Amino acid sequence: APWARWCSKEGNVLKTGAERTFELSAQNSELSNQNSELSNQNSELSNQNSELSNQNSELSNQNSELSNQNSELAEQLAKEQLEKAQEQQRVEKLMAQLAALGLKPDA
Repeated sequence: APWARWCSKEGNVLKTGAERTFELSAQNSELSNQNSELSNQNSELSNQNSELSNQNSELSNQNSELSNQNSELAEQLAKEQLEKAQEQQRVEKLMAQLAALGLKPDA
């Protein structure tokens, strides 16, 4: 049997309560799915952020280690240069003593 439907002034059929409820339920379901997707993406980004933070800490540790090695090498180089300078002074002093004795060793 035919039944009557309410229409707007423009002639658009107005939805029944059940139709509106169904549409709202579908929209809520879609929003829930989108919310779950965003939550998953947020978790993924959080995991990536943690991984990057760990990598940053590792690089920082490596940088500190390299800095320590650089300091040790610079200290060792300075020590070697000082020893070389002291050795050169000893050679010059001995050469001066030999020259004072009238000896001229080959260079």
